[in-house]
Amino acid sequence: MTEGKGKTAAGMSLTESQLVIGLHRLVQDLDRQTAAVAREHGLTTTQFAVLEALLRKGPLTVGELRESVLSSDGTIPVVIRHLRERGLVVRGRDPADGRRAIVSLTPAGEGLARAVCPTNYQALHERLAAWGPDDQRTMARLIRAYRDANR
Repeated sequence: MTEGKGKTAAGMSLTESQLVIGLHRLVQDLDRQTAAVAREHGLTTTQFAVLEALLRKGPLTVGELRESVLSSDGTIPVVIRHLRERGLVVRGRDPADGRRAIVSLTPAGEGLARAVCPTNYQALHERLAAWGPDDQRTMARLIRAYRDANR
């Protein structure tokens, strides 16, 4: 519902409203794609995200994993437990600070991540190909500018 000259009832411009809705739909589409790839390998989206983060970054603390996969405090321990039960990750103590737990991939977890990640990357690459390289660089720059301005 609009009010006045190109403003929504909440005071946003129509362009701002279209931008928010468009970005939300874009993220939902990319998330659905990743969820479909994860499901094909018997994983939830968050389980896949944890395996992918550990493959990219190496062993991480529970807090680092939570931040890396943008998950809530309560979700990550449950996800780690399920991945441990499947033999995909191990949880140990940080040698520098014994109070912190470190999560690492097992060989089976690394193998699964190496099998799943390229499939997901290829699917996301195909979706993002709607934009050419220059458009992708522009989008990345605009997203960085938004994040920098709102820290």
